[in-house]
Amino acid sequence: MKALKLSLMVWLAALLLSSWPANGAQRSSLEGAWNVGGGSDANARITNNRGQLEATNEHGHTSRLESASPGRVRALDWGGITGEVRGDRINWSNNTYWTRASNSAAYIGNMEGTWYVRGSRDANARITNNRGQLEATNENGQTSRLESAGRGRVRAMDWDITGEVRGDRINWSNNTYWSRAQNSAAYTGNMEGAWYVGGARDAMARITNNRGQLEATNENGQTSRLESAGRGRVRAMDWDRITGEVRYDRIEWSNNTYWSRGPNR
Repeated sequence: MKALKLSLMVWLAALLLSSWPANGAQRSSLEGAWNVGGGSDANARITNNRGQLEATNEHGHTSRLESASPGRVRALDWGGITGEVRGDRINWSNNTYWTRASNSAAYIGNMEGTWYVRGSRDANARITNNRGQLEATNENGQTSRLESAGRGRVRAMDWDITGEVRGDRINWSNNTYWSRAQNSAAYTGNMEGAWYVGGARDAMARITNNRGQLEATNENGQTSRLESAGRGRVRAMDWDRITGEVRYDRIEWSNNTYWSRGPNR
């Protein structure tokens, strides 16, 4: 893939906030748990299977989702009903609506990846996303579901503690903390998870770790292996070897685009 082609695609995605991927895959920000009719139970779900979004309603019935127009989705297997997406709410054309569940991974924000207990590189923890449910694993291999506990806070349901999220650090209520790696020696640890192309909520990318090999997927579903290019820099081997300068919650790419940890608009 040519660098110019990649640059144009990513740049357009960052500028056209209401644009949708050409292959019909929907906004990654829709993934997670939803409440039908504003109820308190997370009894609906939207998942992503290799770029194809799938919705499951409160009865367990599923439907593929595709773009109907900017800001709208169509449930192909539910008679083609459409949904108008308004932030954390979907208004369906059958006079029902879904609201974002408070324990949804997308509601909490991007926390996936490797964390270091008390900043120690010998005490690794991890946060993973399983179909919209975040799960934390501590340095002893013990796991807990995570849910939102209010703005900037999470609750570890199985550890009975809360955590205050401050950028690359989680301050837990049991007087411990987790931090993300921030130097080149551990660059593979602090880049995993969701990223936003140009800071746009509707243009989501992802970095995953497969047995130590980082792989980046852009908003168009194209992938590249990542390698270290020196202190604080990575190289996308399959994207014409463009490089990225990692600055905490932002990657500045050499094709004049950037990815951020969270959306900025």
